[in-house]
Amino acid sequence: MNIEQAVLDNLRELPFKNQEEVLAYIKALQQKLKPEAEAQQIHWGQIAEQLLPDLRRMQWLHDGSPSAVYADSLLRTMQNLFDQAPSEPLTEVLMVLHDAMTFQNRWINYTPEQYQFVYVLPQKLSGLVFYKSHRAHS
Repeated sequence: MNIEQAVLDNLRELPFKNQEEVLAYIKALQQKLKPEAEAQQIHWGQIAEQLLPDLRRMQWLHDGSPSAVYADSLLRTMQNLFDQAPSEPLTEVLMVLHDAMTFQNRWINYTPEQYQFVYVLPQKLSGLVFYKSHRAHS
């Protein structure tokens, strides 16, 4: 006997008032889980929107002292996105980039071309993710 069948069998044996309580409990559990699921949904569009301005500035100012401000902003944004959805594959990709940049402050040594590649990556992945999800719903 599976769980669903066992729950239904036991539910049928309860008085109507207790069945209502079970239903209320199930609805409360669903509401409790709903914000967690919504909080973990993050899309490349959101990531791109938050990261692209700082990535562009890093590309332009890669060897100047103002770039430290943008690097700090970029790294904090990456961490915040990861904190919002730690099990989301998209944010895991971000954390790989984050770790590469922070390891021995390597962000200082990156070239404008490397920042350009990182700048284009979210845009390309955003289109790819949209395309796949759009085809799945068609």
